[in-house]
Amino acid sequence: IIFFVGGYADMFASIVPGISGTSLLMMIGIYENVLNIISMIFDMNYVINNINIYISYGLGMFLSVIINSYLINYVIKKYKNISYSIILGLAISSIIFLFIISFKIRVSIMEFIIGFIFLIMGIFISKILDK
Repeated sequence: IIFFVGGYADMFASIVPGISGTSLLMMIGIYENVLNIISMIFDMNYVINNINIYISYGLGMFLSVIINSYLINYVIKKYKNISYSIILGLAISSIIFLFIISFKIRVSIMEFIIGFIFLIMGIFISKILDK
């Protein structure tokens, strides 16, 4: 059931702009497990032994696409301002949640410097691509 909910939430985050699928999976508590099952997709013995996880996660994703596409389309058309406010709130809370999680993990000074360099590079690249 938890992987079904995770698949549903992951696809929901893919449909709704500004929501982090990673943070949703972290909130549910299955982010590492999802990374593991995705990384083992080519190991057929692992897939066969854990087929119930793959099916439940995939079914959650499939139902999320069908249900949430129609639901979000309806809500945005009928309640445009409220919908955008909710999306903005979810986006901001996702960022805050990721910061909280990242500060709980011990990071070396070198990892911090490398991350900061990539942050600056990302800003410059986005400015170049924006032009």
